[in-house]
Amino acid sequence: MPLKFIRLQKLAATDVALYEPGLPGEYVPGTINPDVSLPLDYWLIGWLVLPPKVGEAVMVLRIVRNGIVFPGHFATTPVTEIRGQEFLTVNSIYRWEELC
Repeated sequence: MPLKFIRLQKLAATDVALYEPGLPGEYVPGTINPDVSLPLDYWLIGWLVLPPKVGEAVMVLRIVRNGIVFPGHFATTPVTEIRGQEFLTVNSIYRWEELC
């Protein structure tokens, strides 16, 4: 399966999140942020490695994070539910769209 070029955006925390979203300005991407998950304004652009699958993490080869070129590897907590282009993880609700 070829990689899909996507935009992924965090929409909300789940009702049963293990960790609440970090606060913008306090959460430092790329470092250890104990007991918090990504802030709600988090989005990225990159290549989706595999489509979301319940029980597995979604992995993206990221090239842009929140509008800044910042190559890296992104992974969610395990997916718990899939709703079309949206999926829920242990902590968060995400929406993804294919860009090309």
